[in-house]
This record gives sequence, structure tokens and C-alpha cells, in this order.
Amino acid sequence: MKKKTIAKIPVLDKGFIGLYSFSVGNDELNELVVAFNLRQQDDYLCLPHLHMAIKCPLFVQLWLSKYQLHIVTKRSGVKEAYLPDESEINAKTLEYSKAIAEDIKATTEALLINPKAYTSEGCDSHVAQIITPINVYNELMVSGSLLQWMPILRANHLPQPVEAYRKSIKEILEAEWTVLKSNV
Repeated sequence: MKKKTIAKIPVLDKGFIGLYSFSVGNDELNELVVAFNLRQQDDYLCLPHLHMAIKCPLFVQLWLSKYQLHIVTKRSGVKEAYLPDESEINAKTLEYSKAIAEDIKATTEALLINPKAYTSEGCDSHVAQIITPINVYNELMVSGSLLQWMPILRANHLPQPVEAYRKSIKEILEAEWTVLKSNV
């Protein structure tokens, strides 16, 4: 079986978003709107369904889970974590930002090592994972109708790392469905 190749938009330091597949593209949607005289957004935005491959930190996954999307997490043995750089930390001084970045990196590394050590000592694997940091990346398949994705496009006042994912999702959706440019 040949593995599907998708175009991935890089997000943050190790993440990405890519449109995996969709049903009812822009031209088909426009044809259906005319053929069925669909005037209400809820009538025509529920027709296209899309599936996105997303690699994101757990805190972004938690944000996505607030919406009525179906999320499947890929099991992965290698743990990577989002580590903000000095510019993202934006402390009062560059020195403070650098110190905080180093502390986040050291703390994350320790938290990623501990579950392995706990399980090697016989600890239950689920218990060992309870200290997994919220900045650990997961690979997801996120699915839903275009109508279900719409609230994400309209979200505002988000933390910068979450906003980076929201903007990338918006770019992908607006590139495929021009009807969104006037409705967001």
C-alpha cells in the first residue's frame, strides 16, 4: 500500500498542518448551492467534510477538542516537545527571556525522561504518563464538516502558539473554499 503524501504547512518549531483529504471541493460546493438554492450557511457548509493531519503540542490538541471535531491521535514512541525561543517568551529583558527558555527546556527534558524511568521500575504506564508536559507534540487526524471548522476560523484573543495553528488552518480552508473568504 502506497503511503499518501500531503503538503504540510510548518507550524511552530516541530509542528505542521496538512489537508489530508476532503469531499465536495469549491466548484462542487458552488454547483450544489445553485442547484439546491441553498442560502443558509448551515445548509451548504455542512456538505464538505475534510480531514487534516496535524502535529501539534498537547495544549493545541486540547484547544481543538473544544470544537465538535473528531480527533484521532497517532501512537508514537518518540516524544518531542514545543520549546519556545526567546522571542516567543517576550519577558521584560532578553536575558530574562533566555533564562526562561533554558529553564523550560531543562524542565521539559526532565519531564520527558521521568516516565521512561518510572516504567522501567515497574510503574503502571498510565500512571507514569500523568506528568507528561502539555507542550509534548502529538500527531492527529482531525475530521469534521466545514461548518464544524468555522468556529476555529473565527476564534480570537488566542495565545500566540495556538494562533499560529488557527492561522494555518484558515489558510488551508480559504485556499480550497473561496466562499469562506466572505464568511469569516
